Parts: sequence; structure tokens; C-alpha cells
Amino acid sequence: MHALYPGKLKEVIKLFTEYYKAHKRKFVYYWYDHTAVGDDNETRKCDEVVSTLNKAGWSVKRMYIGKAPGHETKYRMWGICCTRITITREYSGLTERTAIS
Repeated sequence: MHALYPGKLKEVIKLFTEYYKAHKRKFVYYWYDHTAVGDDNETRKCDEVVSTLNKAGWSVKRMYIGKAPGHETKYRMWGICCTRITITREYSGLTERTAIS
């Protein structure tokens, strides 16, 4: 889910709660990294997400994953993932190579 500018975090949470309003067990794992925690001077986005979901009747389990990996690490990770997918397809008898987008 996403919200176009000027919609932000609260808009996405509103879309989420509306879409899943019929869900019987209103429980969600909220995975976030250091970018949701912010600096001391900022409002913590992770707290905003949790409080907004709680107000909508959802229980939230916070799952902090720490510092997000750098761009080079992510680039290398995707290279490894794409290579493994290609190798898996070749060894499973599939000759078709499809671009992953």
C-alpha cells in the first residue's frame, strides 16, 4: 500500500485498516529499522504507526531490525538473489530466463 503526496504515513495506515477491517484477528507484526526511529528531535515514526494502529483496534508486535543495510550491501544482496534464481531455474529443467522486476 502507498499514499501519494501529500498523503503520508497516517494515510497508508488508514488504507490498511480500511482494507483489513473484516479481519477477525486484528494483530500485526510491525517490522521497522533505524529510519523509523529517527533523531531525538524528530517524532518517532514507529511510535506514530503503533499508536495509530492501536487507536484503530489493532494489536501490534514491534519487530525492530536495527540499522538498515547500506546501498552497496543491498545491491550485492539482490545480485546474489537473482543469480540463485537463475541457477535454480537452470537446474530444475526450466530453460526460460525471465527478468525479475
